[in-house]
Formats: sequence, structure tokens, C-alpha cells
Amino acid sequence: RDSFEFSPFAKLIFSANHPPRSADASHAFFRRWVAVPFDRTFEEHEQIPRSILDAMLTEPRELSGLLNMALDAHATMQQRGGFSEPDSIRSAMQDFRASTDPLAVWLDQATIEQPDLFVAKSALRTAYNDHAAREGRPTLAPKAFGHALRRVRPQIEDAQRMVAGHYTHCYLAIGLRSEDRL
Repeated sequence: RDSFEFSPFAKLIFSANHPPRSADASHAFFRRWVAVPFDRTFEEHEQIPRSILDAMLTEPRELSGLLNMALDAHATMQQRGGFSEPDSIRSAMQDFRASTDPLAVWLDQATIEQPDLFVAKSALRTAYNDHAAREGRPTLAPKAFGHALRRVRPQIEDAQRMVAGHYTHCYLAIGLRSEDRL
């Protein structure tokens, strides 16, 4: 047949009880996701048999109502300049990121957050990189680690502290769970 040009467009939709694991924890990875929580559970006595539900949803009156709702939503979205992001979506996205981001998961397991604690920047990064290497995940350079840490734990500050007679660059209000916190 004759050739033609077109712009392909596709969206992938996943339904899962648990988020997928990925070695990629970059901003580029997470900006491609929208986590939509479906918190409603339908008990057996509430369920409508598929054949009846399909018949109900394909009635002309129901389809017309759905089209009208979609047109209203489209007009609102155009006025607003895009989709809105309700709190439930933001919260689900934070949960998704926390459970999928290897650094966030490791921090939850390997560190303690308390106001009086501090840990040498190099020690925290080395502990994470050792763990990442054992798990077959990419390690992080000092600058990348610092940026990633601030992204998942924005409340963590840094300063210099005296350690073994030397000023050392440290993260404040966080410590390693191990005996050696520095």
C-alpha cells in the first residue's frame, strides 16, 4: 500500500498488588509513572455478575452519560491546562517511590533518624554502595548519593563534626544501625 506518516502513541497500564522492582531510581523513571490507588474492596455479596454489569454499562443511556461526563472533564482539563493531581495520587506516588527506590528502602532498613545522631558522609555512602554492590545494583558517586539522599530525606542536613580529632563532613540527624556509626 501507499506509505503514510503517523506519530505512534501508547500508554502502558499495570494493575498489581505490589509495585514493580527496578534498579532505576532516577527522576526520569519516576516521572513516567502515575500511581493510582484502588482502595475499595468489593465483598462477595456486593459483586455484580460480569454479564449483568456489562449489560448495565453498555445501555445507551449509560453510555450517553459517560460521554457527557468525559466532555465536561475535557473542558475543565483544558481550562486548567492539564490533569489535576489529587492528594490520593500524590500519596500513592510517594509510597510507590519509597518502596521502589533502592536508596529509600535501604535507608529505612539500615539507618536511624534522631536529632542527636550524625554519620560521616563517606561512611553512609560506603555502607549503601556495599549493599548495592551485593544486590547487583549500581553504586552512587558522592555527588549523586548526596542528591539522591536529599530527594528521599529532605530533612537531613549536613555539617562538619569533629571525628577522631579531625573535622569530617557529616549528615546530621541520621545514623547507621550498626555499632560503628561513623
